[in-house]
Amino acid sequence: MRLTYKHSLALLMMGVSSLAVADQHLRSTITLPEVVELAIKQDPWFEGNLLSQSALQAKGMAASQLPDPKLSLALANMPTDSFDFNQEAMTQLVLGVSQKIPRGDTLQLSGRNYLLQGEQLPLQRAVRAAQVKLTITQLWLDAANAKETTQLLEKNRRLFQQLADISLANYTSGLSSSRQQQLIRTELEQEQLEDRLYRLQQKEQAAEQQLQTWLLSDRVANEYQFDFKGSDTKVSYPFPERFLRLTNAKDSELMRALRQHPTFKLLEKKYEVRSNGVQLAEQAYKPEWMLNASYGHRGEDGFGRERSDLVTFGVSVDMPIFSQVRQDQNVKAAIAEREMVKTEQLVMLREMLSAFNTAKVQALRLEQRQQHYQSVLIPKLHAQSHAAESAYQNDTGDFSEVVRSQLAELNAKVELINITTDMQKQLAQMDYLLSGSAPSLLEIAGGDHE
Repeated sequence: MRLTYKHSLALLMMGVSSLAVADQHLRSTITLPEVVELAIKQDPWFEGNLLSQSALQAKGMAASQLPDPKLSLALANMPTDSFDFNQEAMTQLVLGVSQKIPRGDTLQLSGRNYLLQGEQLPLQRAVRAAQVKLTITQLWLDAANAKETTQLLEKNRRLFQQLADISLANYTSGLSSSRQQQLIRTELEQEQLEDRLYRLQQKEQAAEQQLQTWLLSDRVANEYQFDFKGSDTKVSYPFPERFLRLTNAKDSELMRALRQHPTFKLLEKKYEVRSNGVQLAEQAYKPEWMLNASYGHRGEDGFGRERSDLVTFGVSVDMPIFSQVRQDQNVKAAIAEREMVKTEQLVMLREMLSAFNTAKVQALRLEQRQQHYQSVLIPKLHAQSHAAESAYQNDTGDFSEVVRSQLAELNAKVELINITTDMQKQLAQMDYLLSGSAPSLLEIAGGDHE
């Protein structure tokens, strides 16, 4: 049977539709907590960090072991006139072994230094997990904001289309020259609304693409359908009771909570590493030992009698007497590096406290604006818009006032969405600063530490 153009087109459309349906089946719906968990589990950074921790543990075990002994073989006191091994009694074949004993507790402290560095890596994973959560939350809020605003503008697109139809009907009636101006104004507002929709779609798609990037794994990644339901001017973001309690807490109580942040804990572990470095530098004051033993084999004398073999034992010690200035300076430098960490902790704590208080003030002010928009501003703008429309329908109002009032109400609703999104971002920032008491993140990141 010969296929006509219409038949071919119909088959093509059916194929496209089936592919679209199959694609929808492949696109798994996913929520914000699931995105965060998947992103952390699939982030290759964590695998590299785990490998670094294994390397440091292996280096710690190696550094705590004694250095290898040295084996020596020598032909001693060979006469040069005859090169006869049996000619002189002093000639011997010497086999020796020596063992170096490092200063004081250098071995133990060197191994502990690597182990302490390895203990920093679970904290690094916790920091990374909290940062990933914050980044993904902000991207999610951006995408949800664009999606919700788009839905709002799509609803109002029909309203402006109705206004355009009314304006066109008035223009075709030819009642006055002002009708042409009304038509142009309405059409212009429609085009500007279309441009806003294009920009919002661009913003939403960009945020979704970045979210998809976080979900890529070493295998072919499934494309996820993000579930932004419930984002309608009230993007839900769960916060435990500790967050609500600390919002009104004193700075002293808040600082105790901020000290639990993995970034601060990382500096505490860094202080332990530097303290261990001070002890390691102090070992330079202690002597270094060397133990050695040798066995010397001698040949027969001139009468064919065997000579006794010789055994030698020795101990040598390095006495750090004339290098005290160097040792003092090394210890002084190690102490200074350790104390530098305390200043880093103080600076970081102040910065975190400032960031939390700033985010708190911003969130509270945004919440006030949100309530003002919801309970006062938008209802009044809606009443004004309704009054302008009624007046125009009764031929006692101006069409331009109808358009202006509709735009004012629409812009207020869009601003309410932006205010809510900004407030959620500030709450996410506060939650990040309090992430020290979020064990679920540490478990996902493999940061199983106290």
